[in-house]
Amino acid sequence: MEKKKNYEELTIRDHFMFGKICSKPEIRKLILDSLLQIDLQEKYGEIEKQIREFKDAKYARLDLLVEDEKGAVYDTEMQNKSKDRARQDELPKRGRYYQSIIDTSYANSGEEYLNLPELFIVFICTYDPFGENLPIYTFESKCLEKETIKYDEKVHKIFFNTTADLSCLPQNMKNMLEYINTGATNDKATELIDEEVKEARLKEEWRAEYMLTVVHDKDVYRDGFEDGKEQGIEQGTFTTTINLIKNLMESLEITFDEACDKLCIKDKEIYRSHI
Repeated sequence: MEKKKNYEELTIRDHFMFGKICSKPEIRKLILDSLLQIDLQEKYGEIEKQIREFKDAKYARLDLLVEDEKGAVYDTEMQNKSKDRARQDELPKRGRYYQSIIDTSYANSGEEYLNLPELFIVFICTYDPFGENLPIYTFESKCLEKETIKYDEKVHKIFFNTTADLSCLPQNMKNMLEYINTGATNDKATELIDEEVKEARLKEEWRAEYMLTVVHDKDVYRDGFEDGKEQGIEQGTFTTTINLIKNLMESLEITFDEACDKLCIKDKEIYRSHI
């Protein structure tokens, strides 16, 4: 995962910005039309939807969930590279869990299995998730003994690799992946999305919201542990806390003491001389 940025540095690659601009139906249509080569006619759309299978199960937060007029469901996730290798390796099982909770949410009591929607789980990866330098990896169930046997469960798991050679792709798909990877705008769709990103950076209420999500984001601590691994977990925690205090002070333009209060830090003097 990339280090947490100042709000003004966010791009579409960042979860927070991806969610904010995808709150507009016209933007998510541009993205899905380009990547999946469809003409999305949206019936329902939601960002950062939190669902779980049963009471004590793990919550999953879906970046973007869309249902089209034909009933097909699209779960689209922005996935950046993490220093924690386990977080990268878990990607297939994350896809498996997302499928299960989405299916469960659509399977009403007494509902026929045939009525489960066609499901597309899409990961937009800003790194190569499987190491084969393919721009797209698509996974569907098949019979190992005889691949010609049809096993049409209508579930498609699709992983885009923005860092691959994209020259073989349809032009609008190539443009979208290049924009996500580099910020280059090569067509009307990417220009419109880039304008949304620039406008979003000017919204002060989103800026404040972003900083509060950084404070409570477990991935910040995970990366801090990785940074401090050679010095031990305690040093990693200390380094992470220092970075959080600095980010809050700069981004929210608040004092050291105010930043510590937001982070619920009682032993302020431990950190004061390091800011």
